[in-house]
Amino acid sequence: MISIIFSILSGVTIVLSRSVNGMLSKKMGAYQGTFYNYFTGFILMLVLMIVGVQHINISLDKTNLMMYLGGIIGVFNILILNIIVPRISPVILTLLSFIGQLVSGMVIDAFVYN
Repeated sequence: MISIIFSILSGVTIVLSRSVNGMLSKKMGAYQGTFYNYFTGFILMLVLMIVGVQHINISLDKTNLMMYLGGIIGVFNILILNIIVPRISPVILTLLSFIGQLVSGMVIDAFVYN
């Protein structure tokens, strides 16, 4: 049950994030909006890590470069959304994003998991 609740909350936060980033993009521009989005996220996570985590084990020699792919994709995702959010209604954008997630999920399942 908790997984279902968190999944729904995740969807709500995605739509809210797109709307807030879209408004920020209108005021500052897509690139500056993307920068401030990731900068504030970095600061918040840094504070949470310092306050909430007792032991952080980060070893760059064991780091797989694939770990950084999520951050790179996230930057492009926010940048693209900052560009298109002011141009498309939230309902249409949500539907198109959902379709894109379904298609990419099927492609990943087909090629990675056979």
